[in-house]
Amino acid sequence: MPITPADRARGQRIESLFQGWLNRDGLPYFYLDQSMFTVPANMRGLIKRPDFAVGIPNIGLIAFDVKAKALHKGDVLVDLDVHRRLATFETCFHMTVWFVVFPPRHAPYAYLFRNRDLAGSQPVTIKGKACLRYAVDDAVAVNHRDSELLPAIMRANVVSHK
Repeated sequence: MPITPADRARGQRIESLFQGWLNRDGLPYFYLDQSMFTVPANMRGLIKRPDFAVGIPNIGLIAFDVKAKALHKGDVLVDLDVHRRLATFETCFHMTVWFVVFPPRHAPYAYLFRNRDLAGSQPVTIKGKACLRYAVDDAVAVNHRDSELLPAIMRANVVSHK
C-alpha cells in the first residue's frame, strides 16, 4: 500500500525531530536515503533501510527506524513485512536496528526497543495487515526534550536482555 502524503509529511516531521535530538546530543550519524535506487535491484522488497545509522562512541554503529505511530491497546504495531526486511538489513550489515516510536498522544515521550525483540511474536491481523505487537510497557520510555539518547539506549539495551 502506498504511503499517503499526510503520512509521509508526519514521518518527515518525526525524523526531523529525531535528527534534532541527535544534533543536540552531539552524536555522529548518517541519514539513510529511502529511495529505491539506494538498494541493489536483487534486494528490493527483501531489505529495508532504517532511517539513521548512529555512531556510539567506543561501541560502534547502530541503526534507528523512526516511527510516528499511535498505540493500539497499549501496543506498538509493527508491520510484519517491515520487521522481516529490517531483520535482513541486520543480517547483511551486522547492525542492530532500534525502533524509536513517537506516539502522537504521548509527547514528549519516545519509546525504544530493538527489531529483534519482535522475533518469535505471533502475528496479528489489524485492518487486513499482518503486524507484530510490542507492549509499550516493555519499551524504554524517554522524554526526548530533556533526556540524552545515549543513556536511554544503554538502559534499553539492559532492559531488552532481561
